Amino acid sequence: MTVGVLAVLAAPREERHVIRPIHAEDIQAAPAAWEALEWIVRLAILAAGALVLGSGLAANAGVACARAERAWARPALRDAVLSAWASARASGSTWSPWCRASA
Repeated sequence: MTVGVLAVLAAPREERHVIRPIHAEDIQAAPAAWEALEWIVRLAILAAGALVLGSGLAANAGVACARAERAWARPALRDAVLSAWASARASGSTWSPWCRASA
């Protein structure tokens, strides 16, 4: 570690970077409606990721499936995900020791 610290201290300094001005006078701002739509989509993606991550960490797909059924109105999708989740837990194919089916 001493060799690394000495090498960093003995290294030559970089040249000073000159910051050039960026001329943005001719660039128009994006319409507010597009900005709002973009943020709505970003937050929806963030919420969906949090829902999937939370379901995985809690080892319970029920909440995610209930939200998906409400959003897409497809009970068949909910049933398919729940049965796949249950079969994975029953077969012991999950990586978590807390999700393994008891023998």
